Amino acid sequence: MLAHHYSQTAQVGKAFAFLSMAGSKSLSVYSLDEAAAHFASALASNPECASDDQVAAFLVPYTLLLNLSTKWNVMIEVLTRYLPRVDRLGDDLRVALIRHNYVLALFFNTRYREAAAMQRETSVLARRLGDPRSRAYALTAEIQVATVFAPKPLEEFEALKRETIRAVSETADAYIQNWSRHAIGWEEIVRGRINDARETARELMQVGRQLNDPRSTGLGLALLSWIALISDSYAEALEYSEQSLAAAVAPIDRSFALPGKGCALVLLRRTDEGEGLLEDERRRGMANGYPYVLAGTDGAIGLCKVFRGDFGAGIRFIEQSISRREQEGYQVAADWYRVILCDVYLRFITRAEKLPFPILLKNLPFLLQMMIVVPSRIRALATNLLADPQFDPAGFHIGRAKMILGLLDKAKRKPARARERLSEAQRIFSQFGRSPILSRVDAALAELRQ
Repeated sequence: MLAHHYSQTAQVGKAFAFLSMAGSKSLSVYSLDEAAAHFASALASNPECASDDQVAAFLVPYTLLLNLSTKWNVMIEVLTRYLPRVDRLGDDLRVALIRHNYVLALFFNTRYREAAAMQRETSVLARRLGDPRSRAYALTAEIQVATVFAPKPLEEFEALKRETIRAVSETADAYIQNWSRHAIGWEEIVRGRINDARETARELMQVGRQLNDPRSTGLGLALLSWIALISDSYAEALEYSEQSLAAAVAPIDRSFALPGKGCALVLLRRTDEGEGLLEDERRRGMANGYPYVLAGTDGAIGLCKVFRGDFGAGIRFIEQSISRREQEGYQVAADWYRVILCDVYLRFITRAEKLPFPILLKNLPFLLQMMIVVPSRIRALATNLLADPQFDPAGFHIGRAKMILGLLDKAKRKPARARERLSEAQRIFSQFGRSPILSRVDAALAELRQ
């Protein structure tokens, strides 16, 4: 009420202050549309009349709103304009919180090098401040950036994870309790540490129940959907993603669940449904300055082309996506696409599916060429996977690379090497429980024993 009434007067300073407070109050109960309206009115009320302290008090909740709404372009624009004023406050907790959101905006805008530079500055500030909350925000941003840019050796990641959880546990901040564990869980998935990722997802949902914060459930379920996807458990991934979407509170929560659902639909051969969902999400993401969404969806878009019978176009799209991710510096995403290519190539040389005659005729020149070059391509792609330093040597992704090489050896009638590699893949996958990919390896080994 005060925000409304002061907005009708010439007292723009008080209008700005009360509109900021009204927006923050709406945000605290996840009334995002109402919060956005109040913050937009505050910005329109001429914040140049406000003090640096008032601007910082406004930007803490406003940048969090933009974070939750995936409005990365807006955040970059606003902070480019106002961060110099905020920085004049010096060693202030609010500066650390605002900078954390700026790091995420740059990261999801795929400006990874700039995000890393901003994160380093934020960590220096947090160390000077010395309080748990600023450290928790800075450490979480450090984990987030390192999933892509300058990944840390496993021992360093483990130490950083422990330090982050310690700092987070000393705060009652629901946002950082949730986001820190989501960032850790995603890094565990990236490394192929599936048991650790599952445990982090469950811990995330448990912490949310303790804090009575609804976001944790959707974020935890989104992690479980991606774990199921990389395990080839596509129906399970679809179920988890739908549950995640039902529980999602904010657009950023849905931005992790929707690509998972789209990928699951594509892999279940519901290509029209899956591609439509993915393309909608890609358009929405690009409009908001969120090109990171391409990394999680390019592989499935390429597979849609393959599943529809345009093999050459699908493979070229995936190869181009590998080049784009490597140019951006997102090596792990490029290697995930290499896994997809290997699976496609293995289907060609093992004749895993009987192709309808029109599709066979349309792709015959391409298929004949592939029969000659595919074995060397698979070996080159799998060698890249085995050399990725971010993958845990005992983790899921290394197991998949060994499985790929073992299946290639089996197809090329090299049973001894096939048994050796598939047995190693079986040993790795067995750590993570039953899954379709483990069943695939078991079946291949059983055939080799016959």
